[in-house]
Amino acid sequence: MQQQQQREQQQEQDKGMTALFVYGTLMADEVLATLLHRVPQHKPATLSGFSRHSIKGVVYPAIIPSTADSSVSGLVRSRGS
Repeated sequence: MQQQQQREQQQEQDKGMTALFVYGTLMADEVLATLLHRVPQHKPATLSGFSRHSIKGVVYPAIIPSTADSSVSGLVRSRGS
């Protein structure tokens, strides 16, 4: 019963969100499985006009607007089981 309620809550939260570009730790299925208790579907993607950078003092990267010829490789995650 509790799992069904959790599933219904997750479905409600997912409404309206169809895709999310990820470029760092959220590309790892293991990370998402730990955070979400599921692994959304994904496909390779590129974000043009941005570049990826390390942030001093943190373990995750950041992306910032850059030149038109710059790009960041990542994934587009979408709803799924």
